[in-house]
Amino acid sequence: MKLRNKQTSEIRPAEAREDGIYLYDETTEQWYKYELDLLAKWWEYYEEPKEYWYIAELCAGLQRKQDTDNGEDRFNKQIGNYFETKEEAEKAVKKLEAWKRLKDKGFRFGGYEIIEGNIHFIIDLRPLTPDDLFPDLDLLFSQEDD
Repeated sequence: MKLRNKQTSEIRPAEAREDGIYLYDETTEQWYKYELDLLAKWWEYYEEPKEYWYIAELCAGLQRKQDTDNGEDRFNKQIGNYFETKEEAEKAVKKLEAWKRLKDKGFRFGGYEIIEGNIHFIIDLRPLTPDDLFPDLDLLFSQEDD
């Protein structure tokens, strides 16, 4: 485990032992025992930042970043631009490209209706054919093998 100093943000390895909590000091290369009340006053648990993938702006493509819970990380989570793996991010890009192709072909939803508890979307196919749409619709809406 690691602890972070609340004032200096210094991060140190720590160990919970039978007789107490110990912090490692790299300058002296020694482990020092701390009293729990003193430890809690000056130190807090530190978790390594999690890495994630996102679709970067300005044609930068897919980027990997450490989640430090700053404004950018929170915004990426909020809009769904936050992926645990590169593969998930690549899949999202393919789906965005499919939406763009459909839009460029003139695809439009005509509405929806509920029949026997199921939602049915109405698509105006003019001037399109199902063959124009099916590959991208399958990419967007087919059941995934997760």
